[in-house]
Amino acid sequence: MNRAPALCPACWSWPATRPGRDDIHRRFWDGIDTTGYSEKAVELLQEAADALDTGSEALTTWQANRCAVCGETGRRLVIDHDHATVLPHTQGMVT
Repeated sequence: MNRAPALCPACWSWPATRPGRDDIHRRFWDGIDTTGYSEKAVELLQEAADALDTGSEALTTWQANRCAVCGETGRRLVIDHDHATVLPHTQGMVT
C-alpha cells in the first residue's frame, strides 16, 4: 500500500496575525440566528466568543482541555481556523 508522506499542514508556516476583538465577535456571530435559543444558550455562545477573544489558553480552559470536535483529551490542541481569513471557527480548539 502506498502512503502519502506525513506533512505539516501548510497553514503552520503562515504568519499568524491575531484579529481584533471586533473581528472575532463579528465573525463568530455572523450568520448565527438565535431565534428560539434559550437565554442560557445565547449566554454560552457569548462565552464561547469571549473565549476566542481572550486567546487559546482561555479557550482551552473553557473546553476543559478537550477537542471541540471529538472530545478527546491528551493531545496538543490548536485553534481551528479559516485558512482564507485566519479567523477562528466557532468550534474552537481541536486536535
